[in-house]
Amino acid sequence: MHFILLILKILGIALGSFLGILLIVLLLVLFFPLGYQVKGHYSGDYGVTARAYWLFHALSFWYTLEKDSGSVMKIKVFGITLGGRKKDNPSTGDRKTETTGSEEVSSTRTESSSSDELSFDLDNGEIPEESNLTVREEIETIPEEDTADVETGSEADNGAFASSPQSDKECIKASEEVPKEGSKECEKESCEDSKESVEDKIRNIIQGITDRRTQISDKVASLKGKAEDLYGTLTSKEVEVSIALLKKEIRILLRQILPRELRGKVNFGLDDPAMTGEIYGALVTLLLMIPRTKVVVDPDFANKVIDLDLTLKGRITIAFLLPSLWRLYRSKELRKAYKDIRRNVNG
Repeated sequence: MHFILLILKILGIALGSFLGILLIVLLLVLFFPLGYQVKGHYSGDYGVTARAYWLFHALSFWYTLEKDSGSVMKIKVFGITLGGRKKDNPSTGDRKTETTGSEEVSSTRTESSSSDELSFDLDNGEIPEESNLTVREEIETIPEEDTADVETGSEADNGAFASSPQSDKECIKASEEVPKEGSKECEKESCEDSKESVEDKIRNIIQGITDRRTQISDKVASLKGKAEDLYGTLTSKEVEVSIALLKKEIRILLRQILPRELRGKVNFGLDDPAMTGEIYGALVTLLLMIPRTKVVVDPDFANKVIDLDLTLKGRITIAFLLPSLWRLYRSKELRKAYKDIRRNVNG
């Protein structure tokens, strides 16, 4: 009995430890934010670096893209790199394929040249005299009886194709019964056939036009009915409530997802100084509307230049996203509006 209680105690401790670890992991996933950072620069050459990390960089992801060196992607789990791979620049890859293609062409050319030389040697080679002698001996040793049989067989075959006088008379009668070209009977029959064929063609064309017209009218009527049903669905009360809910929840989601910090430097200039000034004013106004923005805009009114060096940072907490997603999922009006719109679109 004491042994059984000890086993149950060990199992309870193990189960409690497992449930505690699972609860800790679930709380970390829900409430520990996922951070991300994106850096980009452009000054003739471009480059982008994206990085995402979670749980004090225990899980991290890097992606780098450079114009000269290509792209690199890395995934790290507790400092161990997983699935790291590198993609070369497309220009270098094209050169490699071109070189390999040239090597293949050269190899095929050498093989074709060698095969041509071999066939040329075989064609220009002479047959040995011994083979000529054997062929001549076989021809001379053919008996005369075989040649006679061949001649008689050919005569018999020719005789099989000879026609009897009765068959000739029947053929002459059949040809006389057929109306000659240019006769009145032939002209009447040909005129009647041509008239019937023209009438049939005209009748088929008219029937095709009428069928096509009915098909187009039916299609237009069906499209009109679908459009009316869709308009009625879009103007219904459920759609209005769903649109208002979507606007509210999407605003909350964007507030949690969008970057919270933007900093860097922008140096630009255009051919027209007036256009440069207008764009400068629009950029400054837009940046003032974004909170936590530290971007220095330096216009160049004398030269045409574009230099960008920007960095944005943000974080996403799943626990703050779940309430909005749950409200969207539980909305009866949104589900009904989605079903009605899908039914009207798919017919």
